[in-house]
Amino acid sequence: MGSVNNVKVKLLLLLSLLGILLVISAPVVTSIFVNLMSSSATSSTTTVFVDPSNVINKTLQAGSKFTVHVNVSDVNDLFTWQVNMSWDSSILNVSRIIPGEFLARADNQTSSEALGGVVINSTDNAQGYGLFAESILGDVAGINGNGSLVSIEFLVVDYGWTDLNITVSGTLPTMLLDSEGGTITYNKTDGYFSNKLLGDIDDDVDVDFDDFILFAASYGTSVGEPFYNPEADLDNDDDVDFDDFIIFAANYGTSI
Repeated sequence: MGSVNNVKVKLLLLLSLLGILLVISAPVVTSIFVNLMSSSATSSTTTVFVDPSNVINKTLQAGSKFTVHVNVSDVNDLFTWQVNMSWDSSILNVSRIIPGEFLARADNQTSSEALGGVVINSTDNAQGYGLFAESILGDVAGINGNGSLVSIEFLVVDYGWTDLNITVSGTLPTMLLDSEGGTITYNKTDGYFSNKLLGDIDDDVDVDFDDFILFAASYGTSVGEPFYNPEADLDNDDDVDFDDFIIFAANYGTSI
């Protein structure tokens, strides 16, 4: 009986101690929780992205031009940037490069302003490659916020599609630097262009029975499965289902 009482006493003491610890630590725990929530609410990630991210327009055939912007969001103290992009040169060529407005907010002149509105660049239309760069000149602070780094006007040279990739690896990757020369980490979002008819799976500039055979073979599949065909995934949701069939049926019989 005495041992049972001893156990009860020990349990009561432990519960009392636990209660005291909770009372003492509650303000500390609350403070930590509030700080974590505050940090989570205010933190943000710098992103470099193509805007608009998707240019899907069947009227943009050979000879047409369109413009995309390479933008930055949620950046602090941006002083110098370099953007490396690639695309399918059989579909697109670069026809013009236009400085963005973001670094132009600086108190000092920028490199593109010093060069009369010309962005420092190395563009190779034969390879489908472009390297663009700009910097603030002088000892001033960088720019915070969101805005456009550079605008790129493309000339459409053929029928088809291509990704507009922001390259983050290699010898000359896309890079952001602050006013101290430090690297700014970022996420990126690539772009995409297509002037194809939705449903033209075999790329012969019409949507016909040949395309229907290819669509039917891919129906019911998802990314990673043997018969999945991204050209049949007309709504770009990583599977070929009834939603894609509705799009295909609406375009059946069309041609350019």
